[in-house]
This record gives sequence, C-alpha cells and structure tokens, in this order.
Amino acid sequence: ILEGKNVGVTVGIGSHGIALPPILRAGTEEQKQRFIPPVLSGDKISALAITEPGGGSDVASLATRAVLDGDHYVVNGSKMFITSGMRADVITVAVRTGGPGLGGVSLLVIDGDTPGLTRTPLKKMGWWCSDTAALYFDECRVPAANLLGEENHGFLGIMQNFNRECLMLAAMAVAFAQ
Repeated sequence: ILEGKNVGVTVGIGSHGIALPPILRAGTEEQKQRFIPPVLSGDKISALAITEPGGGSDVASLATRAVLDGDHYVVNGSKMFITSGMRADVITVAVRTGGPGLGGVSLLVIDGDTPGLTRTPLKKMGWWCSDTAALYFDECRVPAANLLGEENHGFLGIMQNFNRECLMLAAMAVAFAQ
C-alpha cells in the first residue's frame, strides 16, 4: 500500500513535468511569466489534457474543438484520464482549431475556473493518490492570448512532449520495479 501512495504522489507531481514544457517551448514571454511561476512556487497546479474518450492518445484525430470568436476561443469537447485533472488551475489542452489531421491541432492554456469546464473524478483500481479526471468543455470561452505558438501548429509540440513523457515513465517504471 505504501508503494501505491508513493506512485500516486510521484505521478501527481509529475503532471507539472508534462504540462509546463509546451508552455516553455511555445509560449510567449508573457505566457511563461503568467503561467509557470505560480506552478513552480506551489501556488497553482498544472495538468496536460490531450487524451480523449474513444481516441486515446491519437492526437491527429482529436475532436475537442476550439473556434475563434473575436478575442476568445470557444472550446467544446472532452478529455479523459487527466492526471491532476480535478485540482488543476492551469490546464494545457490540445484542441482542434483547423481541419482534420495533425495540421489542425493547437494548444491552449485553459484556467481551471473557466465557466463551462466541468470535471469528474475517475474511479480506479489503484493509484488512488493520483487525481485522475474526465474534463468536459461546454462553450468555454478562453482568451485567444492563451494560444501557445501558432494556430494549427501544436502537433509537433505535443509529440516532443510525448517523447520526454515516455522517457520519464520508463525511468519511473524501472525505479519502482527495483
């Protein structure tokens, strides 16, 4: 049981290690200053939201849509198995802003208190200390200033993030196995 708690805590803290790198790589200086210091100081919690129900991590096929409306994106869709999803204040979210395929994917940072965002905790067999949730976006208005990088150019950043995430998970699995 103790090991399970250690895994859950490690994974919970690790959510920062997958949610912040896209902001570091693609964010403007203003975005970096607005989103990163509160997380690093422990005042806010971050999460990465890419996986979708029925789609897993097939980023090129994601369905959560963000449509530009004036100076805001209107976001509709859902994400599944989001680590720190229930308590995250800063959520880096993969959205579809363009056509089908990898060329229509973008990244938005969505505040955890955005109206229209609801969260449901997932019941799991293990890792109970790790907060895992389903996120639902219903007409969420997100400032266009929260777009990371260029619109429709988020796929590469996500794949770079996955490469790093896979290495982190492999190292963690070896450490726990030992």
